[in-house]
Amino acid sequence: MIQMLRIDRRGVEGMPLKLLIVALLVSLSFPCVWQALTYYDATVTVEEATRQASEIKAMAASAYLGGEGNIRTVHVHLRPSITGASPIIEVGGAPGSATCRTIRIISDHGVACTIPLDDPYLEIFTDTGEQVRLEQGETELVLRATRTADSLAIYAEVRGG
Repeated sequence: MIQMLRIDRRGVEGMPLKLLIVALLVSLSFPCVWQALTYYDATVTVEEATRQASEIKAMAASAYLGGEGNIRTVHVHLRPSITGASPIIEVGGAPGSATCRTIRIISDHGVACTIPLDDPYLEIFTDTGEQVRLEQGETELVLRATRTADSLAIYAEVRGG
């Protein structure tokens, strides 16, 4: 019984080597795991932004089909990824331009997705002719059906954010 309680010198001598091997394995696998996590998170944040852009399209179509004067409000929340970057949703542009007929999701690597406003055929514009950029955080986007010189279009305005 007394022999079992004595310290085994081989176990104490082998402990630093075991700790070194564990530290080596962790340090070698960490970059791979981090890369996989950041890729997954970036993919999820772009998918969330795409879902919100589709909601903007549906609300714009609803206002358009409701006729002149109809207003729809979309609450947009874009969260940051674990690296701190957040996708940007660009809506509308100058009347008659190609940008006023699309909604774009911009990620760190460029345009991640473009949603055409083609069913019904819509144009979203702003008072400045610039694109509305919805960035990280909470934003309220107001979409109003407005009569232009030759057709019905959607006027976009940002509240908050």
